[in-house]
Amino acid sequence: MPKTTVCRWLPKDPAVVDAFVSDLLERSCLIHGRDPKTRVRFANVGENLETAIRKTGKRLDMRRLRCHYGLITVDQPQVCTVRALHPIVQEFQDYVEREGVVYAAFKQMFQQAPPPQSPGQEKIKDYVDLMETIDTILTTAPTHGGDSASQMAASVPLYAIISRFCNTPGGYSAFTHPGVNERFGRVFLAWNVHLTSSASKNVIHDGEGGWLS
Repeated sequence: MPKTTVCRWLPKDPAVVDAFVSDLLERSCLIHGRDPKTRVRFANVGENLETAIRKTGKRLDMRRLRCHYGLITVDQPQVCTVRALHPIVQEFQDYVEREGVVYAAFKQMFQQAPPPQSPGQEKIKDYVDLMETIDTILTTAPTHGGDSASQMAASVPLYAIISRFCNTPGGYSAFTHPGVNERFGRVFLAWNVHLTSSASKNVIHDGEGGWLS
């Protein structure tokens, strides 16, 4: 983690960012049908997510995951299914796997990145974790409120999930590669589509996490 953050986009305490990323990664794994601890797949794309999670014996408030499905409210009665990657994210992953130089840089940055400060926190281990987390962000509107440090991380989630890798040699090679930059640009445009649509209105309310609170 860098000692300073650009324009103070992220909290100075890396532990806050680690906690945010760990929680987001756990949700992302579940949404894509993988166990957050083992990364083993427990359900296939299109399966009923709540049913699949229940079969694993896990207890989970589904409202924690519905906020990533573009529902107008997290209590909206709608079946959430195990997700496939958004086409833009899938193409990004295909590009990483296809381009040898990029693949090597990504592999290096995951190996070179410092571990989370708390041993119990999950970390993004590889490009599959990273792509699924990016995919989750694409249908997630930032919430408002909470302590200021956590809110800083939640407001810039795409930077939060890569910040651990930015100061590594592999990360520098990966994130300065023109092809990687081009694909991150497409990701930002896709997220903008979600944030400017009615699907992001689930954070426009006066309750906890709402922008009118």
